[in-house]
Amino acid sequence: MERYSAFRDPGTGIQPFLTPVAPRTADASLATVLSPILYLLGALRTLLLLVLAVLHVSLVEPLKLVPTPPTRLVAHLLTAFTTRLALLILGVLWLPVELVSRRRQRASSPIGWNPRAGDVIVSNWVSIFELLWLAFRFDPVFTIPVISSEDSREIAGFRKASLWQIICFTSRTPQVGQSYEALERIRKQASRPIVVFPECTTSNGRGLLKFADVFQQQASVPAKTYQIFVMAIRYESPTTFQPSLSHSIPTPANPLSTVFRATATIAPASPSIRLLSARDGPSSETFDATEVIGQSPYSLAEICGTLAATTGKLKRTGQGWQEKVAFLQFHAKAGKRSQ
Repeated sequence: MERYSAFRDPGTGIQPFLTPVAPRTADASLATVLSPILYLLGALRTLLLLVLAVLHVSLVEPLKLVPTPPTRLVAHLLTAFTTRLALLILGVLWLPVELVSRRRQRASSPIGWNPRAGDVIVSNWVSIFELLWLAFRFDPVFTIPVISSEDSREIAGFRKASLWQIICFTSRTPQVGQSYEALERIRKQASRPIVVFPECTTSNGRGLLKFADVFQQQASVPAKTYQIFVMAIRYESPTTFQPSLSHSIPTPANPLSTVFRATATIAPASPSIRLLSARDGPSSETFDATEVIGQSPYSLAEICGTLAATTGKLKRTGQGWQEKVAFLQFHAKAGKRSQ
């Protein structure tokens, strides 16, 4: 919309925050006729998801607090079950995953993923689907960014988050907090892989937001004491029967709006995930940062941003979480004026 033109990225022309809308087609009238049935279907599927969420939070999450191998195994298996079932209810019958390499030589075949405790998974962030998939595959420790004051432009640290907590945080921007830790400290103490979203908030999936310096400038390249795995998720453009699955604007009942959009349709959800080969990641012994960004000095976060963009074939924007804060403030004022 024209009133949001100030938040369009000048370098790419992308508006990275507004929820994408399906183009008007001849199927729109059919969708209107079917809307009562779709709303009922959405309500039933959403109710199933809420029941599943309650079971996961009350039964599975407490098991993760018990530091014994058998209990961790049970918690991991139950997490895989509940998250895969949640994806099925959301319409994800199959989520295609592609392992990609920056090298084209046949001798340099891609090396698969095997994140261990203390390793770091870096990804872009668009919606809740990648959260569920990450929990299904790796049962990681999620992290939420924290700032020290309302006018701060830098991330002060992170706090650990459960799957439910990170789902509820989806689309929000970093909040002020007094309790936080450096990402490195969380990583060293973790008994599982950790996930960090350097964008520090969600975009609408049309481009990659600017990565914050989540690793801090002193992080070495390549990382020597742990593995960094880079991935990217892509979402298809919305259609009449498959609205946008992105979740870039928070609502009071986060994230029910996105959940209902996904469940009130008969079309299957179709996000796709691309994993960068471990051979090409910033922890590889043969990794050369100058091949990725071609300049010095460089930060580990900047390198990961470039790798995520090339892995997901996404355009990088100059907009970051700070611009998202301004956008949400403007969006809230615009909503009040239109009432």
